Amino acid sequence: GLPCATFCSLRAAGLLPLRPPLPSSMCQKPLGSKKKSKSTKAKPVLAPGALGACPALDPFPYPHVRAPPGLFDRRALLAVREELASLQRTFKETDLFKVYQTGDLANLNPADPRHAAALPRTMALRSALYSSEFRAWVRQLTGCTELTDQTDCSCNVYGGGGHLLCHDDVIGSRCVSYILYLSRPDEAWEAAHGGALELYEMQEAAEGLPQPCAAPSASLAPEFGSMVLFAVQPGRSFHSVGEVLSADEPRLSVSGWFHAAAPPPGADETASLSQLRAVAKASREPLVRLPAPRKPLRGASAAEAGAAGLWEMVNPSYLAADNLRAIRAQLLAQGVVQLASFLRPDVAAPLLEAAAAAD
Repeated sequence: GLPCATFCSLRAAGLLPLRPPLPSSMCQKPLGSKKKSKSTKAKPVLAPGALGACPALDPFPYPHVRAPPGLFDRRALLAVREELASLQRTFKETDLFKVYQTGDLANLNPADPRHAAALPRTMALRSALYSSEFRAWVRQLTGCTELTDQTDCSCNVYGGGGHLLCHDDVIGSRCVSYILYLSRPDEAWEAAHGGALELYEMQEAAEGLPQPCAAPSASLAPEFGSMVLFAVQPGRSFHSVGEVLSADEPRLSVSGWFHAAAPPPGADETASLSQLRAVAKASREPLVRLPAPRKPLRGASAAEAGAAGLWEMVNPSYLAADNLRAIRAQLLAQGVVQLASFLRPDVAAPLLEAAAAAD
């Protein structure tokens, strides 16, 4: 484990939680056994002369670049992978994604000796990615506007069933998206494992703006050491992460964005998030305010609440005071929580059986 002072320092940076809000098996997924580095001598993160080469820009279905392994020093990436395995990864699931994610790596402080001691290669990778030389290389590859030095990246782990649905990445001043893959370093990633980066061509819609096709037009495997970059384009740079189909081969990456000084043109009109908000606003029905109970639920007895059949259906573990506090803390901190086996087995089993029979 990490020394106490280092743990507290990383926790303050948002890379370790104050305490696991739920059982650790729900918050963290192992990356496999860690191998100790043979040498502690610092190695350059970028391979010698790496920025002198420019991988070809693929125009289909929209301009993107796949830099093959060799851009970064392999030993340095293995050391980064080892360091990231020590970080707490929080499980996050919404209707868009299912992923384990660290806190923002921008919170690492190079002036803090505890950060430097615990994650030296990760900090070196971050510094290399957001250096003026690397940003100039990104501009040369993508033809984008001038990039700021804003740091915006995290480590993402997609375990079995993990995925990210189709979206265009347009939020704020994001200008170029990138993914650096760190999964399966000793063997090629197989298509049967899923987890590919999927890019979508656009098609004309019956009404309104063009929409992404139902199926991806290009699929890029998450090969160790490779890096994918593409300009963030409102209403066009649609992509997804295919579901990871392997229970034993997690898809690990460091991903993030290079930012410009301002949002991309058309962000307010054509970005997928803007379109969704416009549709929701146009179709929204007036809200009907329901009368609030005169006394809070916590003041109700189990018998009173049980009249509605709620308490009898819920797994008793979730009704314990300590667990209720932990669930509340996670909701306040992250806005989302997943509760496994929420219903009692005798309640859930017949519901699952009936659903399966009707499917």
